Amino acid sequence: MQDMQRAFVLHTRPYRETSLIVDLFCEDIGRLSVVVKGGRGRKGSAALFQPFQEIWVAYGGHSELKTLLQVEPGELKVSLSGLALYSGFYLNELVLKLLPVQGGVSGLFSHYISSLSTLASGQQIEPSLREFELALLDELGLGIDFGFESTSGSPVVSHGTYRVGLNSGVQRVDSIEDTGVDGATMLAIAQRAWQDSNVLQAAKKICRNLINELLDGRVLQSRKVMQQFIEVQRQSK
Repeated sequence: MQDMQRAFVLHTRPYRETSLIVDLFCEDIGRLSVVVKGGRGRKGSAALFQPFQEIWVAYGGHSELKTLLQVEPGELKVSLSGLALYSGFYLNELVLKLLPVQGGVSGLFSHYISSLSTLASGQQIEPSLREFELALLDELGLGIDFGFESTSGSPVVSHGTYRVGLNSGVQRVDSIEDTGVDGATMLAIAQRAWQDSNVLQAAKKICRNLINELLDGRVLQSRKVMQQFIEVQRQSK
């Protein structure tokens, strides 16, 4: 049997009469889907295949959909609630929909664990989400250097105005449009100055636009649910 690999569950769904398909985020291979034969009838299986808790897996098979051979519980279990819980589901859906199958990962897995730990603390939720979104773009080879214009390589200047696109990168524009950002804010994003709420809001808008380009019309259900939760919380105050 192959070596066990550390993983987190992204999503589970029924498969045939008694089995499960489990989508995993693995430390070495990245995103992977496995069949858990008889998983819906096994005692203890449901407890193992829960999100935000570490498991160790071994799998086999030659097709893209692997067969789970062994699973063991890990040590890390992250308890999330409220907005942090919906944020965790958002991270999972980003990985599930944007990371290629068995594409390997470099630092994204450690970013994922760090993000879960930050979410569990109940603090710095928005900065944690921005950090993960930017790390995911880096992993996909689409990282943005907010300190320089992408075409000319010229440094971003604080008095300039810029637009950020998935393929175009950072481009200077003549005036602030709906997607335009002033240079001072761009430089602050480059420095990850999340303590400034205006910088954080601008980064959120930029990341959302970039991710929407990647999704190409697909909808993130977790984003919709998170927005609904925030609205309910706002109305209850």
